[in-house]
Amino acid sequence: MADQNTPQEPRIIKVALLDHSEPFVVKQGDSYRGLLVDMLKEAVLPSGAEFQVVIRPYARAIPELLAGKLDVMFLIRIPGRATFPPTDKVIISQPILVTPLNLYAREDNDIVINTPTDLGKYHLGGVRIRGIKHEAKTPGDPKTSYFNNPEQLFKSLVTGRIDMAITGPIIANYWQEGLQARFVTKLQLGKTITQFIFSKASLQDAAIPLCTSFMKQWATPRTQATLQESAKRYKTKVFSSLIRIPPPTMPDEELCFSVKDYLEYEKKAQSK
Repeated sequence: MADQNTPQEPRIIKVALLDHSEPFVVKQGDSYRGLLVDMLKEAVLPSGAEFQVVIRPYARAIPELLAGKLDVMFLIRIPGRATFPPTDKVIISQPILVTPLNLYAREDNDIVINTPTDLGKYHLGGVRIRGIKHEAKTPGDPKTSYFNNPEQLFKSLVTGRIDMAITGPIIANYWQEGLQARFVTKLQLGKTITQFIFSKASLQDAAIPLCTSFMKQWATPRTQATLQESAKRYKTKVFSSLIRIPPPTMPDEELCFSVKDYLEYEKKAQSK
C-alpha cells in the first residue's frame, strides 16, 4: 500500500477525499471530520487497518491513485459527465450513495418552471470541481456561475446573486440549517453516484479483497446506524432512499469490479 510500514506497525490506508464538500468533509484544525470520514471509520474496521485522510482536488486525486500514491478515494460521478480512470488500473465498488442532482431556490423566491426551457429565464449556480468539465448544457441554456465551494454557492443563493443552486439534498439541507434559510426543490436535473475506488498500483492483489471487505461492512446495520447518527451531528439528513446496500445474497464477485466489468454490469442492470 502507499506509505509502506514495517510488519509490526498497523497498515495505513491512504484515502483521498475531495476538497470543499461540507458536510461530507469538514476541516477541523489540522484534521478532518464529516460524513465521509465517519463512513471510512466503519468501512476499514474488518481490515484491521488504519486510514489517513488526504484532501485532493479531483484532477490531482485520479493521477495519484493510478500511480499508487493513494490507496482509495471516493469517486463521485455524474453519469455521462465524468469518466472513469483506465480500466486496468483500478477496482471500483458497487454504488454506495445515489443522490439526486436538484435545482434549489429560496422558498420566498417566486420561481416558476413549467418546462425545462423555462430555465433560460434564470441564473443558476454550481460548485466547480477541478478536473471535471462543466460544458454540458442545461435545458433552456441558462446563465450558470461556478463557485469554489458549497458555502459560496448557498450564500450567493441567499443574497440573490443567483436564482437557483445545483446540488444534492444532503448538502442543501446542511446549508439550509447553517444559513437559517429555507430552500425548495424546483427541478431534478439528474443524479450523482458515489463509489469506492481502489488503486491496483498500490494495493495489487489486495485491491479486490479490501474492496469486498469495505462493501460488506457498508451493508451492516452498525454502519447504517453510524451514517444516520453522523448526519444528525452535521445537521443534515441521509435519506434511506439514497443509500445503496448490496443484498446479502449478492456474490462477492458482484461487489467489486474492474471498470470495464462494472460498466457492463451496470448496462445489464439498467436494461432489466
